[in-house]
Amino acid sequence: MLIGSVHLVIFVVQAAALGHLTDWLTGGLLSVETLEAELSQSQSYFWLSIGSSAVPMALLGLLIIRMGRAKELVPGYLLGGLTVWTLVCCLLLEPSGFPLLLVPVILLFLARRATHEKPA
Repeated sequence: MLIGSVHLVIFVVQAAALGHLTDWLTGGLLSVETLEAELSQSQSYFWLSIGSSAVPMALLGLLIIRMGRAKELVPGYLLGGLTVWTLVCCLLLEPSGFPLLLVPVILLFLARRATHEKPA
């Protein structure tokens, strides 16, 4: 949750400082010229901020926090998918912030293992 939120705030603030929010709100992201050309700086900042995985990651973090407080296990498919996605992103884009995602992934694995080791 923290990683997604910080990512979102940093790039939205930068986009606002560079004047890209006006471009986004006036339809500049969808013009024919920008779709046919390489990504503009405005489009790049869109995909770095609200178009990135930052929002779903923050929401996923909130869900995992709620599940932890309710003493529920994170489903194995969610943990496995998050692990694979993190490792693939680490391999494809380095240096980046993706290795930071290994911290919550490892903590979730440890929590899952600790829960399975407790006597019933």
